Amino acid sequence: MVRWSLALWFCTAGWLQADWRLFRTDSVDIYSDSAEDSARASMNRLEQLRFVVGKLTGKSVVEPRWPVRLVLFKPGKSPPMPATPQLQLQDGVWTGAWPSNQPLPSSWMRQFAQELWESNAKPMDAPYEAALLSLLATLDAKATRVQLGAPPPAAERTSEWALLHLLATTGEFQGRMRVLLSNLQQGAALDIALKNSYDKPVKEMIRLTETHLKGGQFQPAEWIGAPINPERDFRAREIEDSALKLALASVHRSPARAAAFRALLNEGVKTPATLEGAELFAEAVAAGSESAPAWVRAAADETNPTEVEKKLVRATELNPRWAEPHAQIAILTTELGHKIGRMKKAVSLEPRHGDWWRQLAEWQYEGRLYSDAAASFLNAARWADNPAEKARMQARWQELEQSRAALEAADRKRIEDEKHAALEKLRQEALDRIRAAERKANSELGGGGAAVAWWDGPRPEGKASGLLERFDCVKPAAILSLKSDDGKIVKLSVVDPSKVVFTGGGEMTLSCGTQKPPRRVRIEFQPKANAKTGSIGEVALIEFAP
Repeated sequence: MVRWSLALWFCTAGWLQADWRLFRTDSVDIYSDSAEDSARASMNRLEQLRFVVGKLTGKSVVEPRWPVRLVLFKPGKSPPMPATPQLQLQDGVWTGAWPSNQPLPSSWMRQFAQELWESNAKPMDAPYEAALLSLLATLDAKATRVQLGAPPPAAERTSEWALLHLLATTGEFQGRMRVLLSNLQQGAALDIALKNSYDKPVKEMIRLTETHLKGGQFQPAEWIGAPINPERDFRAREIEDSALKLALASVHRSPARAAAFRALLNEGVKTPATLEGAELFAEAVAAGSESAPAWVRAAADETNPTEVEKKLVRATELNPRWAEPHAQIAILTTELGHKIGRMKKAVSLEPRHGDWWRQLAEWQYEGRLYSDAAASFLNAARWADNPAEKARMQARWQELEQSRAALEAADRKRIEDEKHAALEKLRQEALDRIRAAERKANSELGGGGAAVAWWDGPRPEGKASGLLERFDCVKPAAILSLKSDDGKIVKLSVVDPSKVVFTGGGEMTLSCGTQKPPRRVRIEFQPKANAKTGSIGEVALIEFAP
């Protein structure tokens, strides 16, 4: 395979016979075959960058999600070792190779700053994050002396960068820069963030920024760095050939391999046949990029989604700050609540992922979590890759909002229908019990003649007759409205329908609401006035006219 062939090439080419040394901190390994001073200077620059990011985030210690392994090689050897202008995240390690007689490239510094910032800070709007990374990428350091503010390429000198550069290189503003960044992280508008951070009027701060950008005189300023003594703190270590082989081979793997296999995944390829294919499949399935650590590659051989999920869960345990496995589990599972929960965890760990926010919003909308879906769509638009994608996210939410009213109306109708059906069921059950009682009474009387109303309680004292106009199905007692023969409205309560005797002819049923048409009835009741409802008694018997 590619990695082992490279290691063999390094070995046969004589690279392993060089006097290599290892320099190590909590987050960074540097392998160097050159003068130790250059390796220490590079390590000091990286550590001072870590210290400055800590000051800007308000944290005493900041660590990347993934460790860094760098190879600094002596130029001029034959065959030459190729440099990597960009760091590459491979097998869970940021790797890169660079000539030891040259300063670390600003692209490396920017990537390391981005890894530190995204691993330890809440997100700001993209233009401010890009401006901050451009500022940090030019950081230089000699022992404890840190220089910040060397100008980046002209294309990166935006108005946001000019503001941060002004603050970072002006003594009276430098100390409150962290407060401004904190306000921007909370989503505050620029004018509010400036007002909360500095005593000067907002208009004056904006005018100073515009003047600073137009002036074009961008000089770095000195910051107080971490108390590092490179000679003392970065001591050289001897290394074994096996560790050196791994370091030399890993920095030149091709990231295009994983991308190619992701394309195959999209075409429906399930299990690659070759070992190299299995590696790349695992990288695509378990990480969505070329960054999958070696311990999760076994997922490539799994066709059972449950087994794949187990390995991804193990991934979250081994690196609790890794968002990708949570997102992959959310996509893999079929249960909606599980999808939402896992994707919420993924975006909490990596909130700058617009596509994840979009997918979460769709699932939340499907689960009728409309407020949550609205917030997720806002984040999807915020972290969209480009203006067109942002507009698409906004249009998608507007489309769903238009259909939301119909969905909510349908939900309300369903709830009302369910309530009505429940009341109708109770009413029918009461009627069934009454008719069963009537049949029992008739049977005990020998079954001959007309039906005799069955009643085993005290005889009602009150009597009323007239037209039954309304039956209001309310709690705790339904209200029956009767227009008596003398034209008065009499209200009677039905506390327990199962204890009311229905008799007479025709259809002996009551439906809720206005009776169409009103029916003539004779009612017997127990007098019991209720001032709140206007009822004068509780119904015991209703006799319907034929």
